[in-house]
Amino acid sequence: ICGISPFSLDEQIVTNLTGHDRKKLSIGILAYPTKDESSNGEEGGGGFQDRKGEVASSLRKSSLRPEMLVVTAANEDISWDSLPVEGCHNCNVLDFWLSTTVGPEDEALYYIVSPGDIVVARPCDWDDHVTWLINHGDYEEALEAAESNQKRLKKNNIFDIRENYLEHLV
Repeated sequence: ICGISPFSLDEQIVTNLTGHDRKKLSIGILAYPTKDESSNGEEGGGGFQDRKGEVASSLRKSSLRPEMLVVTAANEDISWDSLPVEGCHNCNVLDFWLSTTVGPEDEALYYIVSPGDIVVARPCDWDDHVTWLINHGDYEEALEAAESNQKRLKKNNIFDIRENYLEHLV
């Protein structure tokens, strides 16, 4: 684990995505899975620095991409995504950290920092959810979500969603 932060999601979006009402505190976790080169590809655990400050060999592993997980305080998974961090294959778990701030429209922003890249993440909003549904061909559900949350949409509009849905049907 590289970082932990409180995470804010629209409860209705989470309910739609998971089918469960999530009114509990959500936690964002920046994780960095590794594959131990010396143990034929088995996943390894963390390591410690020795007295001279050298990183123990358990941290010197070939890496996968860092992951952002969102879980409830009861450790129930809400979301998971692998992050596109440049140069992550040359890093170890100690090279990453997570920082949180509030953006210009009072939205939470999460900074995933590594030696070669900075990724800015934010919780999904209704536009993201509707766009995801459209991209996955679920036009009917996208239209329902847009109609019931019309005031929250900034990028998508119902007319365009209806038009795309009709084109899909024809």
